Amino acid sequence: MFQFGYEESYGMLVGDFVRDKDAVQSALLLADLCTYHKARKESLLDALQQLFDRYGFYCEELHTLTYKGIQGVESMTAMMSSLRSTPLPSLLGYRVIYREDYLEGIRFDLEKGSCEPLMLPRSDVLKFGLEGDAWFCIRPSGTEPKIKLYIGTKGTSLEDSTEKLALLKQELIRLIGSP
Repeated sequence: MFQFGYEESYGMLVGDFVRDKDAVQSALLLADLCTYHKARKESLLDALQQLFDRYGFYCEELHTLTYKGIQGVESMTAMMSSLRSTPLPSLLGYRVIYREDYLEGIRFDLEKGSCEPLMLPRSDVLKFGLEGDAWFCIRPSGTEPKIKLYIGTKGTSLEDSTEKLALLKQELIRLIGSP
């Protein structure tokens, strides 16, 4: 059963009773959240801090690399092919725990040495899970000569998570090369 979905442009859906992502559902949920926490004599900031205390501090970022002309497209294709064919055991000292290849439709669990099918549409996307709840995902744009890097980290504080994110982004750009 579908419960929650969102996209990078901040659209979101809660439940399956509405077929488009918009701010109406978000506003309704926020009002409900405010009512709940006000009754408990808590602010939304208090509630957010409780989430951080329980789950840690997560940071995510989208970074886009723009390539030029046919050589850029060829470079992007070669880079994705290289990432598929060359094992990446670690990055910045973080072990790679899993690799998801959406073009092949397979999730490789590198710790267990096993694989399982992905139940999503085929697409030229690679996602790598790293120890410490860090991850990154690489995909070429379907309409422009761009590579999109989605990056996520977890830290013990906002500063820690932000610093880890900046270092991971810098290392990824070094690894795949600047356009």
